[in-house]
Amino acid sequence: KQRWGTLACGLEQSCPGFRNVLDTRLRLEDSFLASSLPDYTMAGFKLFRANLDMLRRLVGRGPLVPEAKVLQAHKEWHAALYRKADNPLLLDLINTFSNMPQGLAVFQGSLSCDRPRFVRDHEELLAAIETGEAPVASAALREHFSDVLDWVAAAQQSRTTHPGRSRQ
Repeated sequence: KQRWGTLACGLEQSCPGFRNVLDTRLRLEDSFLASSLPDYTMAGFKLFRANLDMLRRLVGRGPLVPEAKVLQAHKEWHAALYRKADNPLLLDLINTFSNMPQGLAVFQGSLSCDRPRFVRDHEELLAAIETGEAPVASAALREHFSDVLDWVAAAQQSRTTHPGRSRQ
């Protein structure tokens, strides 16, 4: 089993470790999203849209903007959705996920391949949240994470099929 190191919190940085963080984060986000829907205000939606506009502008500038800056804006957009939930663990998991090397590789890959889709996924997630309907928001959240889940599954399959193969 290939390892990429251990995070300060003790989580192993590997495909299985990343998948565990991703699964936990997705379940927590889904739960907190559903419970937060009634608490979102017009001011909150205005902030979410402003953060999304910033993400859209950064992505729209293409390679002129370093990936790290786009990733930071992306992390802040997700964190803003749950700030009122007052759950430091969820915010820490969002941060951990965003800082894991393979997490960066996933997002760099998806950003480089289809930046308009990256922004569109967030627009669709925000539109789903604005409906105030938990099942609609949950489905959009899961769709938002589908590329990352597919990447992890493919990486794990690649390790199983080609165990000696190295990945950066």
